[in-house]
Amino acid sequence: MPPNLCELCRQFDVRKLLLDSQEQKPTLLSTNLTGLQSLDQEWTSGLPTFFRHQKTLSDLQTSAQNGCELCNLMWELWSASPHSNPKVDQQIDLAGKGQLFIGTSSSNISKGQSPSIIVTQRPENESPRTLCNLEIFANPNSKPSQECKWVGRPVSSNPKATECQDIARGWYTECLERHSACKTNKTLRRPTRLINVGLTEPFPNPVLELDTSHHGTAPFVALSYCWGGQSDFILTKDLVEQLTSGIPLEKWPGTLHDAILITRSLHIQYLWIDALCIFQDSKDDWVAEAARMRDVYSGAAITILASNAVSTGAGVLKDRIKKVELPACELPWGAEDPETVFVRSASLILSNSAYNNPLQKRGWTLQEGLLSPRTLSFCSDQLVWECASLREDECGHKFLLDHKYDSKDLLHSSAPKSRTKAMAQDSVFKLMYYGVSADRQLSRFGLGSKYLSSSMTQMEDSLGVNPYDRWADIIAEFSRRSLTQDMDMLPALAGIARAFAAITKDVYVVGMWKTELINQLCWWKESKAVFEFQGKGPDRFLLTKPETYRAPSWSWAGFNGGVVWMSAVPINGDTPLQSITTILKVNVEPADTDEFGQIKHAYLDLKGSVFPLDNLKQDFWGYRQNGYKVPQPSGPDLVASKIDGKGEDVQWSGLSDYVQNHLNTKISAAFEFEQQHIPHAGQRFYALLLALTEGVNRITPDDVVVGGANIMLLETTGSNANEYRRVGILSFQRPGYAMEQIDPEIAFKESKDLKLFSGKDKTEFERRFPDEVLEYGAWMEVAKCRPKRTTIRVI
Repeated sequence: MPPNLCELCRQFDVRKLLLDSQEQKPTLLSTNLTGLQSLDQEWTSGLPTFFRHQKTLSDLQTSAQNGCELCNLMWELWSASPHSNPKVDQQIDLAGKGQLFIGTSSSNISKGQSPSIIVTQRPENESPRTLCNLEIFANPNSKPSQECKWVGRPVSSNPKATECQDIARGWYTECLERHSACKTNKTLRRPTRLINVGLTEPFPNPVLELDTSHHGTAPFVALSYCWGGQSDFILTKDLVEQLTSGIPLEKWPGTLHDAILITRSLHIQYLWIDALCIFQDSKDDWVAEAARMRDVYSGAAITILASNAVSTGAGVLKDRIKKVELPACELPWGAEDPETVFVRSASLILSNSAYNNPLQKRGWTLQEGLLSPRTLSFCSDQLVWECASLREDECGHKFLLDHKYDSKDLLHSSAPKSRTKAMAQDSVFKLMYYGVSADRQLSRFGLGSKYLSSSMTQMEDSLGVNPYDRWADIIAEFSRRSLTQDMDMLPALAGIARAFAAITKDVYVVGMWKTELINQLCWWKESKAVFEFQGKGPDRFLLTKPETYRAPSWSWAGFNGGVVWMSAVPINGDTPLQSITTILKVNVEPADTDEFGQIKHAYLDLKGSVFPLDNLKQDFWGYRQNGYKVPQPSGPDLVASKIDGKGEDVQWSGLSDYVQNHLNTKISAAFEFEQQHIPHAGQRFYALLLALTEGVNRITPDDVVVGGANIMLLETTGSNANEYRRVGILSFQRPGYAMEQIDPEIAFKESKDLKLFSGKDKTEFERRFPDEVLEYGAWMEVAKCRPKRTTIRVI
């Protein structure tokens, strides 16, 4: 039966639109990639005004009500849009500016993006507005699919469908045969145990094989899933005999049952499931096998991600709850062509269900997905494939990797990388570009000549991406996920860390890296606060300290909380370095033989400028005490400050006031202080200057002086002299703009050559910039007169 279309929609030639768009010559545009600097990438501009459609939205609505299927689809999508406003729509129509166009959007060819079919209104001399995004799909073997690469695929209502199996098997075969970037010469240890699911029909009962040494290089599948439900179906001394004898498939929990069916459909004989391949009642076996996680997932031919299963028994091969919108209408493929295609709302599947599902909330599953060279995700609405070359979904969208935390290129791609200078956000590496001598740089970092062989520049040349930027992204993602056991924090990350170490040849330091340690010590953690909106703001924190020692205070893994950010924003590699803490010794004692797993104890011996502070606890209001109150600070007495003096009479009251205000007004700072602080009699507080930059920024067009400082807040432990505990982090910048408004010449002078404001200048500064007073006092003290460098130990 032919589609019901209005006269205008029958005139719309979708074939010509897509083929003409496909022939558009690409242009180069500078585009940001996560982890990389801006670089020129190929874009097509699209054909947004290809077809002149209805004159007004009112005409579109009328046509939809009269039964036109395409007009109805467009009208329904626009009506459901949060940007739809009937009053605005009417005003545009009455002004004669409501003409609708059907065309294609621009697309990033370098990233493999496909353009959408866009329906827009484009009033003259005004910004266009997009009413909806559509896409075309057809049977993969049809003429439209063969003629145009931008024609998508239909989506099955159940992943058990033969079409889904064919798509998955096709992805796997194509990757093996055609993706040079996915081929590897790595030799990895075989898993200790594997489940033999059978290779040919009639399939036998799945059997656990305790000895895999005879398997050679036979491929195997790994499963990543959410535990829970049937908790007794695990490998124990009591169940091992049944598992090795073979348990009928119908008795397996749903998710594990379906994983076996998927493995068979891929024509692979062996399957690895952690609950059944690691003895769950043996601590020694768990420790030994946890240390092999990198080899297991990196060595798997493919890893099944059971994204749509909330537990062991939930199952994967089931009717989809969140369905991709089914075809709303059918269109002829060209004016004279008998073939037809279907139109649906453009899917944003890849950025939604593939990442927003129960599996993506578990800490352990991050490394399971990242370490795997290929993953097949069973999402709530469709399949998603990823390898080191691309991502593709069941709808037919293909996406090249964009260097985000979850891209597999860094850990798996064997293809040579093109040299694109990476974004140098990492202060330690960026400081290597300063115009000071190499000897001075190395001595301040506490690094020997071996550091030069693994510098960021060389790693960017060989890897095509700054790996430490990627690590920061990985930690941010990992820290937003949950762990059932507190002590799994480091083991759940160990596989990724082991792979990362193999790439960078760096030394792992409790969730961080030795050559990047000064920068990564500047991490901060979002709080997990309970907000009670009673006019008071947040009343308390969710204080969930680990029951036993997990990591030192200077590691983000030391206490629980929200997302971890490894960023030293004020410090950048384009501004001269004035001071930096030297790392004298890094001591980490593992809890067992795995240097990437749990630890017993760790400390840092550091040498740097240590500022004495007032009693932070005494003046700490605390977010849990009688509601949330922020007193107005009076600010330091800048005239009375002695930082222009010399010798022992120097005081740092301005820095103390700034730090205290920071703790009392920043919820993340207060959160860490409450988590880390352990009082003792006679306790003292200090600030360690991790790094200070000040000078002319080499990439700015003028000679204006800028600067920034990063400070670690410390408290004495009460156990040993010169032994401290981290209780916070603080970063701030030279308040140049405010200072320059009082005296424009300050813009071209370093702080060491400045005098503190006094008299009228002081009065005017405090009147005009009251919010900058504390920062000004702290900056001038830190930049002008730092204490002599001393050696301390931080535990």
